Amino acid sequence: MIYRARKTPVGLLVMLALLIVIGVILVTFSKATGFSSMEATRMFGF
Repeated sequence: MIYRARKTPVGLLVMLALLIVIGVILVTFSKATGFSSMEATRMFGF
């Protein structure tokens, strides 16, 4: 039902999903390597 909502563009949903995925990857990466989130984001170029 959510994908039929016309108020929310598909591109916005895709970008939101990508941001969530990137955030989860950064969190797990920082926890696994012991880096802080700032150092992890700097390594990824953000």
